[in-house]
Amino acid sequence: MGQYHKLINLTKKEYVNPYDIGLGAKHHEGIGFDGSMGDVTYLLTIAQGNDQRGGGDASGHNYIGRWRGDQIAVVGDYYTDKDDDERFKDLYFVDDKKDWKNISASVRVMLSKVIDDLKFHKEIFKVKHLDGTVEEDIHWRRCSNEEYKNYKKEKLQPDNVFQIKELKGKEVDNFFKSIKQ
Repeated sequence: MGQYHKLINLTKKEYVNPYDIGLGAKHHEGIGFDGSMGDVTYLLTIAQGNDQRGGGDASGHNYIGRWRGDQIAVVGDYYTDKDDDERFKDLYFVDDKKDWKNISASVRVMLSKVIDDLKFHKEIFKVKHLDGTVEEDIHWRRCSNEEYKNYKKEKLQPDNVFQIKELKGKEVDNFFKSIKQ
């Protein structure tokens, strides 16, 4: 499976969850393209903030420079060993801490304003469990401006819909026979 990571600001007790900005959480899933975690870190730490001082400066959102001068780190879910630096230990699990703030929604907006052809589309996947309870899982899909217009216009649905059914008696035997063939 591998280790998953979040971008953590220890000074402000804020974090960016890569899943909430349409990325995977492994190192190589968040680097090397427009809107990467590297871009997020760069934009959040620009010393002059949103103050344009010349052609080509990033601008357009009040989160540009928000983390300038702050102590930040990329922390993984395996950073839990007894010998690990205490400042970063278990910080991947900040979602469970009440005094920490997930700023990913604002970062999505910032990226859309700074990077010309980057938009985000929210997809909601629902799973109905056998006990009747329904669980929702939100995914953020990255898309171009053109793809975004199509999402809004056509209200596209997820590619696959799965229905899980409780099998009883001979249905179980027939199911296993069908997958052996």
